[in-house]
Amino acid sequence: MAEAATVIQLMQFSGIVLSQCYNYISKAKNAPKEIQNAIGEVSGLRSNLEHLKPLAEDSSDYRFMILKSLNQPKGPFMDCSETLKALEKKLAALTEASNVRRRLQWPLEAKKIDELLKKLDGHKTAFILALTGDTAKSTAEIEEAVSDIKSTVVDIRAKEQRDRILEWLKGPEPSTNHHAAQKKKEAGTCEWLLNSTQFKAFGEGDNQLMWLHGIPGAGKTVLTSTVVEHLSGASFKRIQMVIYYFFDFTDNHKQTCHGCLRSLVRQVCSQSASLPAKIEALYDECKGASLSADQLLETLVSLLGQIPLTFIIIDALDECGESEEDEERSAMLNALIEMKSSAGLCNIFVASRPEADITREMSDICDIDVDLQAVLVDEDIRRHVRSCLTNDARLRKWPQPVKTEIEETLLKGANGM
Repeated sequence: MAEAATVIQLMQFSGIVLSQCYNYISKAKNAPKEIQNAIGEVSGLRSNLEHLKPLAEDSSDYRFMILKSLNQPKGPFMDCSETLKALEKKLAALTEASNVRRRLQWPLEAKKIDELLKKLDGHKTAFILALTGDTAKSTAEIEEAVSDIKSTVVDIRAKEQRDRILEWLKGPEPSTNHHAAQKKKEAGTCEWLLNSTQFKAFGEGDNQLMWLHGIPGAGKTVLTSTVVEHLSGASFKRIQMVIYYFFDFTDNHKQTCHGCLRSLVRQVCSQSASLPAKIEALYDECKGASLSADQLLETLVSLLGQIPLTFIIIDALDECGESEEDEERSAMLNALIEMKSSAGLCNIFVASRPEADITREMSDICDIDVDLQAVLVDEDIRRHVRSCLTNDARLRKWPQPVKTEIEETLLKGANGM
């Protein structure tokens, strides 16, 4: 059907425009806020078109006639198509220009791009009307439809604003480290930590900072990931919110205090039912510019103060940058002090090597100290060795006495690693 084909074509055009937006962002440092606005508007339009597609394919639906009227020559569909083409053309020209030329051209093109975005917003309203239904129904139904439309428009715009702000706050993604650690975890291991009196005191207390420390290879990251998984589970009823971060020496983006704070702020916002007013105000105030580490910390402390109880999990603090030039670790330690003293009900779990600067600060702010060298982790090591001996195709054929000797020798030589 012509209407279905037109809707699919418009979806393709909107996808092309979104690609141009992201191309522009990848080439231009400090991309202007109009680009983020364009992403929001075009994403919203594409979402409307996705809802219209099944309607355009069903001529038996009474709303199909409304779509047919939208697809007339010089109608909303055609005008929307021309608007998307014009927007894509301007963005392509700006993206392909040199950095200097792009900066010179942008002020001249920004107003025109804003006008095109306003036209797209008008088209979205027309498409929402089509989704709502036949406007020839009774007055009562029309009034109800208008109310639904207004509510839908408000919801859509609120979602678009939320998506724009979460994209603005986007930073290093800690879930990749968490999932990688979970894959390394052997079944039944790490239970000693969850069942320990120290962890129970941490889970049941208020404003507690628990520090887990040990030598390299002691399994701190797997233990931290287990803590995240446990606290995020439905069985742990006391939790209001769990946010976490994994520093990582293999990824430069995951070695800064700024990246950690940015990620934590975004997690709070993404888990909140509605965006905090403070975040929306900051977004409008910054006009697309990134928040500084100080602004992020102030914002995080303010947000945590509005949540009944938050658990913050930080792994590999020792892998936060420590050079004299950046002083990232010092900034992160100060951030932990600030969070613990000012954020209301907030329990913090930190895992790291016992580096001198970390040990010094933890002596002042740590409530629960767990030294992996002083606890029994041998059972976890034994489980891992047995798993290897059982699952390896060659090793499982060896005589049991040999496997027992391997197990005991490795356990003795592991020294808690």
